[in-house]
Amino acid sequence: MLVQNSHFFILKGINKMYPLNKVFLLGRLGANPIRRETKKGTAVVHFPLATSRWVKKEDQESGGTEETEWHSIVAWGKLAENCSLCLEKGSPVFLEGQIKKRSYELDNEEKKYVYEIHASKVSFLKTRDPHQSDSFAEHEESLTA
Repeated sequence: MLVQNSHFFILKGINKMYPLNKVFLLGRLGANPIRRETKKGTAVVHFPLATSRWVKKEDQESGGTEETEWHSIVAWGKLAENCSLCLEKGSPVFLEGQIKKRSYELDNEEKKYVYEIHASKVSFLKTRDPHQSDSFAEHEESLTA
C-alpha cells in the first residue's frame, strides 16, 4: 500500500521512497493553442494556462487579492490534435501531467532552461453561463494521451 509522506510516496512496510512527478491544474487558456508537427509527423501543441488563487494579507480583515500564475503546457499526439481543434483562448480546462525541464541555446551560445507541464490528460470544461466566467459545468470531453 502506498502512503504519502511529505513529497514522496512510501510503500508501507518497506523503507524505500518512490518520487512522484504529477501535476493537476484547473485554469483557462491564455492564448489559442499553437500546433506543430515533429519531423516524424507527430502533432504537438503548446499553450499558456492561467491558474489563480486568493491571497489574504495579514493586515486585511476581509477579502484579499487574486494572484495569477502562468504555466506553459505541452501536449503530444492525438491529445495535441484534439486540443488544437477544441480549445481556444479563454477555454476552461482541467489537466493532468508532469513537470519537465528542457534547455535550448541562444544565438550567443547562452544556455536557457524552461519548465513545462507535459499533459497526459486534458478535460475540456464548459461554463454554465457565458457571463459567469468562473462557473464550471460538468466535463464536456476528456482526452488522454
